[in-house]
Amino acid sequence: MPDEFSIRQLRQKNCEKLISQQIQRELDLSLGVELIYDHARHESHMIQFEENKQTKARQAMETAKVERQKNISEQSSKPAQGGGGGFGGGDGGFSKRKAPKEKPAHVIYRREIKRSPVPIKGNMEEESIVCYEGKVFEKDTRELRSGKKLISFAITDYTYSINCKIFAKPEEAEELENAIKKGVWYKVEGNIRYDSFEKELMMFVMNINEGKVEKLRMDNAEEKRVELHMHTNMSDMDGVASVKELVATADRWGHKAVAITDHGVLQAFPDGMHASDGKDIKVLYGVEGYLFNDDAQVIKKTNDKDMKQTFVVYDIETTGLSFKHDMITEIGAVKVKNGEIIDSYSALVNPERPIPAKIVENHRHYR
Repeated sequence: MPDEFSIRQLRQKNCEKLISQQIQRELDLSLGVELIYDHARHESHMIQFEENKQTKARQAMETAKVERQKNISEQSSKPAQGGGGGFGGGDGGFSKRKAPKEKPAHVIYRREIKRSPVPIKGNMEEESIVCYEGKVFEKDTRELRSGKKLISFAITDYTYSINCKIFAKPEEAEELENAIKKGVWYKVEGNIRYDSFEKELMMFVMNINEGKVEKLRMDNAEEKRVELHMHTNMSDMDGVASVKELVATADRWGHKAVAITDHGVLQAFPDGMHASDGKDIKVLYGVEGYLFNDDAQVIKKTNDKDMKQTFVVYDIETTGLSFKHDMITEIGAVKVKNGEIIDSYSALVNPERPIPAKIVENHRHYR
């Protein structure tokens, strides 16, 4: 597969199982399918691509150098005009090369951007050079076998988002890693190209400058409220912000307290406890619970005997969590009398299909 992100997305959609089932239906073959990411191949292609780009750049520079020397030769063969005998004035020689200008403080990488930023949405034409102004929301760095570092980051201007790449030399990489921060706006100029490894249009960055300073929202009410219903990213398929971010925002707004009320879980409590450290805000701990009818008969065929009576406890292992599509792989049971196990039973069951790697891994972990 081209990248680890694609594999995660496909696994979430149960594609390994679906492919295996399709092979079973079409070819009558029982095969296990596992999606893997070929790191070595991906890295080799990227290094080759970068080397080809550098070779073309060197050839272009050599051509330009030859043209310059040719022009200088032609100019020097002409009669000197004015008081001098050559370029640059009366001393008859060439003028000294100017010292390189110091990089302006707002330039993060390479050169100052003269181009005006455009919205990301609607301005992603392949092989075009554009400038975007966006906020970094993802960043990753990986060292390549060539010694260079691949710095990848994603920006958004809230019209659209795009991934950006820089193949940085070791001396540039450390400075760039420290300069590019999540949550900060930058002007980014580069070439839009289709990345055959990521299978999407990406920006290959040429220059980075500081962007605008984002104006944070504030609560300007004279009497501040206390939010008693807040979901963090621990609420499955609901909250997206971490408890640390939410508590920090409430504190910045001048709120004296804020409540965590996730869907049926308490996992945000430890982080919530530390999120208020050093802040003038109190975290209230709650939960959005689930109710059930306690009049409903959960246990059937009950009797009035105590737990000393004889009973059997059993457990099953399956290929997944669906009662419609998954199959049993193992049955285990113990017979209990007077609070002691007096007999046991276990048996493996052929599910007549490959057992997904994730199920095997989880089973091994819990064992």
